[in-house]
Amino acid sequence: MIKKYTPSVVILFLLAGVFSTASLMAEKEQKSSEWQALFNGKDLKDWDIVIGQRGPTRVNEDPDKLFQVNDGMVHTYKDTEEKISVQYGYFLTKKKYSHYHLRFEFKWGTKKFEPRLNAPRDAGVLYHVVGGKKVWPRSLELQIEEKGMGDFLTVYGAQVKTTVDPVSIDKKRKGNARFRLPEEGGVAHVTGGPGVYWVYRYPEAAKEGWNTFELIVRGSESAEHRVNGIVVNRVTDLKQLDKDGESWIPLTEGKILFQAEAAEAFYRNIEIKELPAEEK
Repeated sequence: MIKKYTPSVVILFLLAGVFSTASLMAEKEQKSSEWQALFNGKDLKDWDIVIGQRGPTRVNEDPDKLFQVNDGMVHTYKDTEEKISVQYGYFLTKKKYSHYHLRFEFKWGTKKFEPRLNAPRDAGVLYHVVGGKKVWPRSLELQIEEKGMGDFLTVYGAQVKTTVDPVSIDKKRKGNARFRLPEEGGVAHVTGGPGVYWVYRYPEAAKEGWNTFELIVRGSESAEHRVNGIVVNRVTDLKQLDKDGESWIPLTEGKILFQAEAAEAFYRNIEIKELPAEEK
């Protein structure tokens, strides 16, 4: 027997469907706009740890305790004797991310180690990581370095577009230059390739002690670096080399990692907010 419904009942059904869809969309939007703790402040059980530099890369083996968690912070090289030769490493998300807003706080410790004992202290966040678990995988980088807080790097097979101060373009390594907004005289610039290429931050926004870093990524469309609320780097048209290494294809997503690179450092309050793909 086929039931017949009056027009008013049909309208009620349609309205119920509209409200249900709207409710689901609102719930999805609410979830996407919420900040989530990426680091729980207690341990690194939700992360992969990768250690390497000389010899085989170790995954989830950290006998020298390169990474330790204390007082809600990730502390690199906490118990390591100063000036000795150390391994590099990172802690890496298990999940890939595409559209998101990441923020965290960072400060330097006092100890430095070989092989960077006489070099500027160095760390950083690699994102859209698509290479294997090695030091270092193909990715883009929010650089954290003394006198380079917020610099941008393409790492081993990535490419982007940006705008730079034309006077700053390196004549020998043309991918390297200093970021400059178009309204401040910046000109279009493409950087990247099989190696590592660098776009220096502008302006200088870091200070002594704790600094707040933000990374806003929208798939392959764009990425923006902020230091203490100030935009210091912005890139667009994120790409990577294809499997044959001959053509550039969109770099749309990847994992996120936090580096330890022969300098004592602290990370805390690591949070992420996933963004709707259509958000501009």
